[in-house]
Amino acid sequence: MPVHWDVRSISSISTKITNGFVGPTRDILVDEGVRYLQSLHIKRNVIRFESPYYVRQDWSEAHAKSILETGDVLIVQTGDIGQAAVVTDEFAGCNCHALIIVAPVRDVVDGRWLSWVLNSDYGFHSLLAIQTGALHPHLNCGNVKTLFVPLPAMDEQLEIFAY
Repeated sequence: MPVHWDVRSISSISTKITNGFVGPTRDILVDEGVRYLQSLHIKRNVIRFESPYYVRQDWSEAHAKSILETGDVLIVQTGDIGQAAVVTDEFAGCNCHALIIVAPVRDVVDGRWLSWVLNSDYGFHSLLAIQTGALHPHLNCGNVKTLFVPLPAMDEQLEIFAY
């Protein structure tokens, strides 16, 4: 790691760390409406909405803490732990189920950078190291916020991303 980079905890570079709706989905899913992202949509640093799920607009608004914004980072909380992806413009406004949502401080860290760090070998193994539960592996928001990430200056993050 270059000497001029910083190392910061996720909690110190985010404005919000929370999780999407956790509960049964059988009564909330509808044929069309607000796209509803789940862990199966997060693979290899990309959101793929190939298996569509939707919730009603009023339900989504009632669960506003899990409405996604461009630049948020989603981390799979249960099951395929270690998967993470940044929310692109295409998925802004979606809601989500049982995913950890990290809203980065936008002038300190680009969500794409944070997602890349979490998808690196370092990030993947750091997430696995803090999972709980033997039969059903799970991540807690409280543990994720303590993870440390390498952090270059914003202009360097953007240069690396462009490269």
